[in-house]
Amino acid sequence: MTLPTGWAEATVDDLGEYLNGMAFKPTDWTDKGIGIIRIQNLTVPSKPLNRTKRTFDERYRVRKGDLLASWSATLDAFIWDREDAVLNQHIFKVTPSECVDSRFLFFQLRELIAEMAASEHLHGSTMKHINRGPFLAHSTALPPLAEQRRIVAKLDALTTRLARGRKELDQVPFLAARLRQAAISAVAAAAGAATVRFEQVLDYKGGSQPPKSTFHAAPAAGRIRLLQIRDFASDHKAVYIDDNGKWPRCEADDIMIGRYGASVGKILTGKAGAYNVALVKMMFDRAVTDPRFLFHWLKGETFQGRLREISRSAQDGFNKEDLADLPFPQLPLISQIEAAKKADALIARADRLEAEAARARVLLDRLEAAILAKAFRGELVPQDPNDEPATILLDRIRAQRAAAPKAKRGRRTKSSEPTNA
Repeated sequence: MTLPTGWAEATVDDLGEYLNGMAFKPTDWTDKGIGIIRIQNLTVPSKPLNRTKRTFDERYRVRKGDLLASWSATLDAFIWDREDAVLNQHIFKVTPSECVDSRFLFFQLRELIAEMAASEHLHGSTMKHINRGPFLAHSTALPPLAEQRRIVAKLDALTTRLARGRKELDQVPFLAARLRQAAISAVAAAAGAATVRFEQVLDYKGGSQPPKSTFHAAPAAGRIRLLQIRDFASDHKAVYIDDNGKWPRCEADDIMIGRYGASVGKILTGKAGAYNVALVKMMFDRAVTDPRFLFHWLKGETFQGRLREISRSAQDGFNKEDLADLPFPQLPLISQIEAAKKADALIARADRLEAEAARARVLLDRLEAAILAKAFRGELVPQDPNDEPATILLDRIRAQRAAAPKAKRGRRTKSSEPTNA
């Protein structure tokens, strides 16, 4: 690619100094002391800091505004925006060269790390990482310092607008949750005062637990899917058993309830097969009780509140005696259907809202990537022939580094005044 006027070819190493963090063990963590910056504190800024009272070299102290680059697990660049803290391993503290604007380097590292993450430089099957050597040797185009600052001003304006858009999209899950709660409330509001006992109109049938030795990983003639609670969210770990006719089974339109463990009280539907002991299938007369009305009612406070009141542990689950006296709405079938339709419409609206927000996030990510790519091709702001060429700055920095004592670069030396935080 032909470089824009005044730009120069550089490496990541030319752009700054990169200090890898210290290795902390869980035994180094304490309740008090200086915070430790781990990758989780970069990806989730609200995450509490682990702390330590270990002695450390002051070079590893990170202050508000410092530039950090994560080269393992989560690959990205960040600007630290919290209290002074000490840097953990797998994160570089980046000190920009004098030829680079620090804010420009933040944007450039994000772009370069994304390039490397999509290349042969990415290693590891579980914890993805980029090795230091290829990272520092990676080539890039560097504009004059004055143009860098013009690019930063433009990028800041554009990314601020993108950030506002993302912040608005962050509200969507709360709006969707409100709509789903409104769906449950719509069913409760339609119920009225007349009720019958749960045991008069509703029942359930428990599942069974075939031996694991009878499980199959693939479907085949004569086999049936064995449904577990996890299967209602994903088909990735499907299990099949021989269909001998003795296993309790459900159809896709049946209503299932999680009976034990952390999923007790989950209301599920949409899968057909045999079902295991952690599930029960609701039994009722569909000429009297509308399935969708029942589905929403089971998610409501009358049923869920009773499950919370049960004194036994979640592992013990619930039994029929626990539910027998629950008041179930005594409504004409047509009224149940109308209430269920209103609830379904609210839930469908919540689903659409979340789907639209997900698509919008993808578009914002693509737009940001396109803006960054344009900036580093020299197409975001015009070049000024009066800018000092980047080659002059690069030559000066390379000369200074060549003249510097080699032992001072890339080695961990003890500070003359170590800190015991």
